[in-house]
Amino acid sequence: MSEVNENSHVISDESSFEEQQIDQNNSNERTVETQEPSNPFHNDSTIENTSQGFFITSQIDPTIDNEAEQGAILKAKYDGLDNNQRLEIAKQILGETAVIGEIVKSYAPLITSLNEAIRRIYNSYEYAQFNKQISNALLDRIDCVGAPIKALKRHKDKIEENFLNQDYYNSLMKLLAIVKKAQHFITDISYLWSLRKFQTTNAIKERFERIAKEFDQVIGEMPLEVSLDNELQKIKDEKAIEHDIALLDKFLEKIGSPVTTSRQQVSPIFEEIILIKSYVNENNGNEIKTKSVTPAELVNNVNPGINTQRGNVRKRYWLKEKVPVACKRFDTPQTQKFQDLLIVMNKLSNCPYLLKFHGLSALEWEPLESTIMVFEWVGRDNLKTIYEKYSISWSTKLDIAVGICRGLIFLHGSDILHYDLRCENIFLTENLEPKIANFRLCRPNHDEKNYIRHDDPIEHWASPEHLKNDLRLSYYTAKCDIFSFGMLLWELFFERIPYRGWNAKKISSHVQDGKRENIDFGPNPTRVQLDFSKIIRAAWQDDAALRPGLYKIFLQLDELHSESPHGESEKMQLRIFDDEDVVIPIFSEQESNNNSVYRSEINDNDLNKVPVVKPLLRFSEGLKVFEREKDHKRAWDFFNQHASIGNSRAKYWKAHYLWNGYHVPQNQAEAVRLFKEAADDGLSEAQFYYAKSLVEGGTGNVRKPDEFIRYLTESANNNNVDAFFTLGSIYVKGTHGITIDKEKGLHYLKLAGLRENQGALDLLKEIGEDLFPS
Repeated sequence: MSEVNENSHVISDESSFEEQQIDQNNSNERTVETQEPSNPFHNDSTIENTSQGFFITSQIDPTIDNEAEQGAILKAKYDGLDNNQRLEIAKQILGETAVIGEIVKSYAPLITSLNEAIRRIYNSYEYAQFNKQISNALLDRIDCVGAPIKALKRHKDKIEENFLNQDYYNSLMKLLAIVKKAQHFITDISYLWSLRKFQTTNAIKERFERIAKEFDQVIGEMPLEVSLDNELQKIKDEKAIEHDIALLDKFLEKIGSPVTTSRQQVSPIFEEIILIKSYVNENNGNEIKTKSVTPAELVNNVNPGINTQRGNVRKRYWLKEKVPVACKRFDTPQTQKFQDLLIVMNKLSNCPYLLKFHGLSALEWEPLESTIMVFEWVGRDNLKTIYEKYSISWSTKLDIAVGICRGLIFLHGSDILHYDLRCENIFLTENLEPKIANFRLCRPNHDEKNYIRHDDPIEHWASPEHLKNDLRLSYYTAKCDIFSFGMLLWELFFERIPYRGWNAKKISSHVQDGKRENIDFGPNPTRVQLDFSKIIRAAWQDDAALRPGLYKIFLQLDELHSESPHGESEKMQLRIFDDEDVVIPIFSEQESNNNSVYRSEINDNDLNKVPVVKPLLRFSEGLKVFEREKDHKRAWDFFNQHASIGNSRAKYWKAHYLWNGYHVPQNQAEAVRLFKEAADDGLSEAQFYYAKSLVEGGTGNVRKPDEFIRYLTESANNNNVDAFFTLGSIYVKGTHGITIDKEKGLHYLKLAGLRENQGALDLLKEIGEDLFPS
């Protein structure tokens, strides 16, 4: 295992507290001016601050001339006082308000940071897409500590005794560490792409149990009025784990490729797509070669006189691939970034429920040649055009709905939103298989009116929160897509535009009032129809947090589809339906509480020494001590302190010191233990170095090969570029006794290359592989 490069880049901790905390050590250098002994407020005493401490000058013995000796005597007297006695002296000298202001100075940023961390964890829960009951079990604990923490703001002038206790300060630091650890865990289990960090669903259960146990220990040590029924909470935890894990297992089993691999694990394609997006967004002028189609290979092979155009799309035949294609033009010049993003479009082609993008080309398009995007050609038109001509059978509609849901899950798993879900943006093949098209990622900038021509405004499908914010994209979330999907399902099954004939203003007012379209299956609806209406109503909830995740909707639709009859003689018939629009009110919108941000008012007085706790140095400053100042003693003390309160990143750095013998005697066994602890907390750097610690120096033999690969893979799943390169190299070369798997090795090497890892780029070049194959 290699040593740490002291000049290497260090990742800063993301804690708001570590960003705000102030190093108080210099506060002891302030001075208090000596007051006249006749001042009654000072009770015939004055105080003086020297390098030896805080003295009561009225107690100076005039018979002793030596100033240093006087200082030593007074310091001994002061040090002999307990905190309460010191506090009373300080209040007499400076006044109660000034003293309290000085005492709480160490706590103000910590309390602010705790409230911010609590706010963030609630926000993470609100937008969670998976495992909400497991997340909720952790939020039960947050509920217990949230109110007492907020009360500290109001009661800071009444609990000064606690504020003088170093253990009290440390317990709040431990609470901050576990709250942030819980927030990171909730984020990891809430999104499809981050679920890949867990190789099995049982790993989610194990991580939750570790965090819950640590949280309960911290709560038990808290000197706050915290009420948590451990036995009752244990029962709730077990129910939450059982429910969410069973649901997730069922989803991973049912959804299949390309969302999961053959082993029912989340596919690595999502991290690849997200990394490519990140690479494009951070690209500083490096041109990325987008796939292209040679114009001469696009020919019109139909009989003269036959119309080959649908709106702004023309049909051509691609000679190279021997398939028909759709050529869609855009007129305005596009940025390099837009063309770079089309690399992502190529990757999305892995999903059969998204319209496949072949590349850019050019085509004669009167009056001039135009740049075009080349997509796969679907045998039929868009879903709106189809239902306007035909009435589609129930089982076929359910089949289409399940396919759309699969495609939308793939999009969201790639951290891509659609922004405009409607039947007109769904295309059907000859076999009535759905293909999602026209999501915002593939739309040319400034050219949407020509590129996408819809007669009906987006308000017909928009969520109440999107309408409330004037359709601004910055307020658009995955939950908005889910609402629009609910509107699309209504449109598909009732075969008409929602709120047909209404203007945008009327729709916006209606939806924001909590009203929706009518769901009426006649006097004798079937059970399948009733269950289907429940899916739509759930997606239509005013409160975005109450809308179910797409994976739940998928499981419900898939179950209805399996239960519906599939023996209809015709999938489509001439369309006949009641043309009357009716709307009904449903649930009212619930207002959320707007928690104000606490800002401490600290009185800055000429106060020299009050018995206050010693705050920990902020994390980013501690890393600077290691990285820039090379002060290993201070850095070791810092990492050791933060590791003692459960900070995973501090454990990781403490392990580095022990492994390399910086300032302290080398202890690689203890370092390995700490690396593993931090690795099991999900820290990607620790996962990588724990795996590296299993490689024997000199021989290159690996102890515990399965564990070596498991932790390297977990680190790679956490987007660690060193793990990408190491795994890629291992699988390509077959080192450490690992079987060669070139396909897997190239996958990891390309992920490392996207992060500009020079070793990966060199190895790809050496074996004749391109980062972006044409």
